[in-house]
Amino acid sequence: MPYAAIDTYFAGERQLGLLLVPVGLLVIAAAFFAWRGQPGPFGVGLAIPLALLGLLGAGVGGGLALKTPGQVNTLKAALEEKPAEALAAERDRMAKVNANWIRLKLVWTAFALIGLGLILLGRKEWMPGVGVGLLIFAATLMATDVTAERRALVYTAALDAAP
Repeated sequence: MPYAAIDTYFAGERQLGLLLVPVGLLVIAAAFFAWRGQPGPFGVGLAIPLALLGLLGAGVGGGLALKTPGQVNTLKAALEEKPAEALAAERDRMAKVNANWIRLKLVWTAFALIGLGLILLGRKEWMPGVGVGLLIFAATLMATDVTAERRALVYTAALDAAP
């Protein structure tokens, strides 16, 4: 059984979750400072996507960090009890995870393009602020997901190589 791969993959997931919580809180603070430090529509426009990114990061990160240890214990117990079935189920789960990466990258690309459009073509004062916020949002989530995708592909290869 690929226990080392399980430990490595899920340790990375948990570390990501633990990292996202303080980063999310810092981004929420940045949203507050954008709103208060850049008076007017631009600051509000910038603060909104930053606040959403911060809430998403802190919330998803916290959830990921909390659920991962139990997920590992459940998977390892299932592998001990019914190895073939548990391995097949984990392979299926990871196939679904891996199928979603392209969709997520397309969504983050769309956010980045919308952000650029708002910066370049926005006629209202709030539009460049939202545009900058969307660029930060898209770049952060793209970097997070591309990194997670690499970890998932290595883990999936280890699952596929297991007997």
